[in-house]
Amino acid sequence: MGLPFALYELLKGKELNRGFLIELTIRQNLLYTAVLVAVRLIALHSSYPSDSGPVGELMAFGRKTELVKFLLELSGLNFLFGLIGIYLPKKSRKLTALALTLILMAQILLVWRVLTGKF
Repeated sequence: MGLPFALYELLKGKELNRGFLIELTIRQNLLYTAVLVAVRLIALHSSYPSDSGPVGELMAFGRKTELVKFLLELSGLNFLFGLIGIYLPKKSRKLTALALTLILMAQILLVWRVLTGKF
């Protein structure tokens, strides 16, 4: 989501919006990852049934090992996107643009694998 803005700012020689990168890709990502890990741990260590209720559906989601694994990989890529966007522009803007684009491609490939069910 932030790649077009980041590339535009990098290629125009502007400073990246650090608040956007930190807020969107790092803080929110860490929060969602913590929630995902908590749901996974609760689902694995509780005997709550996977029924049709909202809590049961959440427990069923937490027990899907492959899906949780892919979501954690996507979370790691999002975190890496934020870190590279913050620290690498000081070294080389073109290298940063390339790194962010490669991370985006890896994210798209990962989401494609999840959507097609190849996990």
